[in-house]
Amino acid sequence: MMQSTRCSGCDYKRDVYFSDRVYDVGNLKFGLPVLANLGWCFTCRQCVAVEYIPDLTQLIEELADLRRNTECWQEENDSPNNRLVWAESRLQWRLRRKSPARCLECGSTDIRELSNYHKSLDGNTLGEHPNCLGGGKLLLDGTAFVNYLGLTVYVAEGLQKNVDATELG
Repeated sequence: MMQSTRCSGCDYKRDVYFSDRVYDVGNLKFGLPVLANLGWCFTCRQCVAVEYIPDLTQLIEELADLRRNTECWQEENDSPNNRLVWAESRLQWRLRRKSPARCLECGSTDIRELSNYHKSLDGNTLGEHPNCLGGGKLLLDGTAFVNYLGLTVYVAEGLQKNVDATELG
């Protein structure tokens, strides 16, 4: 997916791509999918994709719910449930995670999530544009689905890992 952003007060525009990203957590052949939101990176000085790190309580409840539902599903199908495997792996990853969310482009933790601002403000306003001297607002300018050619791999702490994607499977 891609989200386009622009500023209401200057000529800033940027397309933010939410490409295929996974954590190399060791126990999953193809990696654990990285959850991401739209954000602002004060290091890149750009709108970027930023990590979303779920709350432990949320992950525990989600896993318990999946386990309850999976018992019935497995009795009927006699095969593993990938959602359950991912939920268990995501909880283990989250329990070990030490650092805060990062910019998925440069790895900085000096970020602000914009997705939550979008939900609470009118229209497509994401928040103040930190680079705009004219006091402009960052606006969501549209979304699109795009095809990806590559996979970006991250270590558990959210920093890019320099590997060939074929190492994951």
